[in-house]
Amino acid sequence: MRLQLIELTANFKLGNVRNALLFADQLQPDLMNLNSCYTKSVTASRLLLLMGLGKLYGEGNASTAEEYLQAVHSIKVAPEPVRASSYHALSILYSKKNKEHCWAYSKKSIIHAKQAELRDYIRALEYHKVPFIKNLHGEMFELNNTIPIEEHIHQYVTRNNNETALNLIHKLENEGKQSPFMLYYKGTATKDANLLMEAIMSFSTNGRADVVPFIKEDIAAL
Repeated sequence: MRLQLIELTANFKLGNVRNALLFADQLQPDLMNLNSCYTKSVTASRLLLLMGLGKLYGEGNASTAEEYLQAVHSIKVAPEPVRASSYHALSILYSKKNKEHCWAYSKKSIIHAKQAELRDYIRALEYHKVPFIKNLHGEMFELNNTIPIEEHIHQYVTRNNNETALNLIHKLENEGKQSPFMLYYKGTATKDANLLMEAIMSFSTNGRADVVPFIKEDIAAL
């Protein structure tokens, strides 16, 4: 079962979400048949987390993802990194639909990440996730070198400074840099529905189906 869990995790990290969920479905009944013990509970928390992440990022199925992610916290011995990752995913799930819930889950994620001493993870949350949420809600904030360049672009779009945003995008494109987020922000800055549809496809095939509803809202608002 440990080997199956490793294989499941590897498939998820490689973006093979369908395979990961298939392995999870196969592992779940075997795990449930084990006698109750610490190892079973810890393994169950990891399995629930991976199934939740698969449903959220791979399928964009927010309601089912939330069930799995919330179930992680019903297991008292769930490791701190698992709790941190689950709360992070819950904050993403609520990014647009409930700002208060989103920030609450983000704070919980950071608390558990600090307890697990996940310094790089904390920096990613504070310097990437927080600016993304603020941009998503149209907030203006001061830019600095700790914030990823993509969220600089996003902030310029938020400020309606589309020319600066597009100049940055063109500079990165000329350097050979591409990402689904750049495509999304380029489509938003140019109000180009075709680019936004390309962004949907890009996010879907790169294991970030959770972003697709945001783009659909932007297309509907054009």
